[in-house]
Amino acid sequence: MVRSHDIRRNDLLERVLKVARLFQRRASLLRAFPPSRADSAEAVACRGCAPGFGKTGLLGGFSDTLLATRTFHVPHSAFRNLNRAWLALAVFLAGCVSPPAARYYTLDMRPSGTVKAPVNIEVDQLRESEAIGRKDILIKKSPTQIEYYARDQWAAALSEIVAQKLESEFGRAADNGKTIVITGTILDFEQVDTPDGAEAHVRLDLEFRRQDMSRYDPPLLKKIYQRILPADTRAPGEVVRALSRCLEKIAEEIASDAGALHASAARCPGRGTVLGEGFGHGPDRAAA
Repeated sequence: MVRSHDIRRNDLLERVLKVARLFQRRASLLRAFPPSRADSAEAVACRGCAPGFGKTGLLGGFSDTLLATRTFHVPHSAFRNLNRAWLALAVFLAGCVSPPAARYYTLDMRPSGTVKAPVNIEVDQLRESEAIGRKDILIKKSPTQIEYYARDQWAAALSEIVAQKLESEFGRAADNGKTIVITGTILDFEQVDTPDGAEAHVRLDLEFRRQDMSRYDPPLLKKIYQRILPADTRAPGEVVRALSRCLEKIAEEIASDAGALHASAARCPGRGTVLGEGFGHGPDRAAA
């Protein structure tokens, strides 16, 4: 699991490149204004040219010495050679600290076999909340702090992966033309760190409509589904497996609600059916 030391590597590279740019600027000035015989050994001023360097860490001591000394005597040719040396060092370290390759994840698309839907359920469109709209897997460190894995990412848009997993769970009911369409928003899909280990948190805000209804029509049912399950370890792969299990449990609830809507309409034939004309428009009517 790579998080903070990737940032430290990038910071080191940035420091090296700053020093290289510092010497490159000085060399450019010397080329633009060549020293005369009288001042060929005069000082090259260096004040405030390398901001952000501390007194500790690699290059810190050298840069502080450079800044603390108002002038230092460097012959013109030696300065050019030193500039080339720093550029070579920057190129070398850039190759040494290049970020490691990313690791990509998807959910377990194998059906759990626990979902029994009396009607066909189609996932039409899901959206992600802003925090999980990127491919990096989100970690909630505390109720007010989040971060993302540096290397561990979703293989595709999270909305596509979640929809594919739900549809694999629903399968295909009897080919009777009865279909409920689900749309909604993925509110949470993340790892949550706790003192006891990592947990998988999933929260979906979903709406149910008949296949012949527009997405702008009031839904037959609107409901938020939530599931929290522990991961075996804090490793990203284990968290992804726990997220898969969360969706399997939510798929069972969705199928149960779709079945309840269907049964409710069957008990009130005068009011139509869930999948036929005349069924109510909204959660209150659907729950009747």
